[in-house]
Amino acid sequence: MATDTPLSTTGHAAAPTRVRPGLYISWVTMATYLILSLGAILMVFPFVWMTLSAFKQPSEIITYPPTLFPASPSLDLLTRVWTEIDFKRYFANSLFLAITVTAIQLLTSSFVGYVLAKYQFWGRNVFFIASSPP
Repeated sequence: MATDTPLSTTGHAAAPTRVRPGLYISWVTMATYLILSLGAILMVFPFVWMTLSAFKQPSEIITYPPTLFPASPSLDLLTRVWTEIDFKRYFANSLFLAITVTAIQLLTSSFVGYVLAKYQFWGRNVFFIASSPP
């Protein structure tokens, strides 16, 4: 028999949670979202700049003051990359390096993870905390 009431860890029905009517967002939450949004914009902006600069003429890329959008969008630079430069070879080298480094990192990290999980030794917790991302 299925019930809509969630069960607690003891097996008894848990008390339903009350939801406040209306929307309430604290100042801390708003400040957090604002800071995270600004950080996201700062991280995405270089990719937007790079993408838009691919459609600019070389003289337009180095003009001062810089412009975000190209005055006359063109695919000349993109076609030049594929025809005049050995881009396929550069991309293959980058792909090989990325796959190799990722495989080695996964292999060595799994060995270290196994040792940290299974064995007790002096300094284990310090090593674990130092090697974990914040």
